[in-house]
Amino acid sequence: MRTVFDGFFLDNEKFRVQSMNNISFNCFKTMFVSRNVEEGVLRQERDKLVTLKDNVHGIERLWEITFDCSEKEVTLALVITHVRSGNRPGSS
Repeated sequence: MRTVFDGFFLDNEKFRVQSMNNISFNCFKTMFVSRNVEEGVLRQERDKLVTLKDNVHGIERLWEITFDCSEKEVTLALVITHVRSGNRPGSS
């Protein structure tokens, strides 16, 4: 899991955020969650993610997707993921 996530999804040459679609975002999301759960950084509780440590692997890439992806479906999926994870604006 770690090798695939780090070697593909975090590599700017192999994984281009600007050309993402909904399918590639869902793949990224699955690997992102799995990688961080495996490392004990995130815990999945029902329909939300709980951050256990500050060093979330791939969080920089997630921000890149937020700002650089031109596909509206991906942006919407990211917003839904963010809200479901309990990270609503203004929450602590």
